[in-house]
Amino acid sequence: KHINILKLLMVVPFVCIAQWQEKNSLPIDGRHHPVCVTVNNIGYLISGVSELGASDNFVSYNPDLDDLDEWTELVSFPGEARGYAMGGANSENLFIGFGIDPSENYLNDLWMYNVNDNLWMTCTDFPGAPRAHPAFMVTESTIYIGLGDGPNAVNEIVDYDDWWAYDIASSSWAQLSNFIGEERHHPYFFEIDDVFYVTCGHSRLSGVIHNDLYS
Repeated sequence: KHINILKLLMVVPFVCIAQWQEKNSLPIDGRHHPVCVTVNNIGYLISGVSELGASDNFVSYNPDLDDLDEWTELVSFPGEARGYAMGGANSENLFIGFGIDPSENYLNDLWMYNVNDNLWMTCTDFPGAPRAHPAFMVTESTIYIGLGDGPNAVNEIVDYDDWWAYDIASSSWAQLSNFIGEERHHPYFFEIDDVFYVTCGHSRLSGVIHNDLYS
C-alpha cells in the first residue's frame, strides 16, 4: 500500500502540470501556414495566410516577459509576403524561405534574422526550382532542404525529390543525393541525435498520402 501511494504521488503532480492553458492571442490576424520557430526561449512567427491573403507579419512571443505572457509585433519581414513557406533556427539565427507570394508565384529565396542584432539579411537564392512546402532542417552550420512542390516548365504543379545543403558561413548551396522515397510535398521532418528524419507528405503522381519514414 505504501508503494502504491508513493506511485500515486509521483503521477499526480505530472497530471496537474500537463494541462492546456489559454494564452494571449496573436496581435495580428489569424492565419494558417506561418513559419514558427524558437530561438533562446523566444517564439517567433513569420508570414502565413490570413483572410487578407499572404502576409509579411513578424511577431515574437516571450512567455516570461514581466509575467505578462507577452507578444511583440516586430518590423515586418523584408522579403515578399508569403504563405506555405518553411523555416528553422539555430542558437542565434532564424531562417525563412520559399513559399507562395500574393500573386501565386513560387519563391526560391532564403532570409536570415539574427535575434541578437535584430537584423535581417538576404542569403544566396536557392539554385533549384522555386517551391512551397519543402522539408527544411537547420543546424549551427548547415541548412538541409528538399522535396516540396512547384511549377515545372509548362507551369504544372509537380512534386520534387531533390535534396540540398546550404552552408551558412559561405552562403553557398550544394546539391546532394536525391531523396530515395517518392517525391512529395508537405513532408514532416525532425532530428534526433544529429540524424534527420523525413516522413509523411502527399504525392500528386500516385495520389498517396504517405506513412513511410526515411533518415
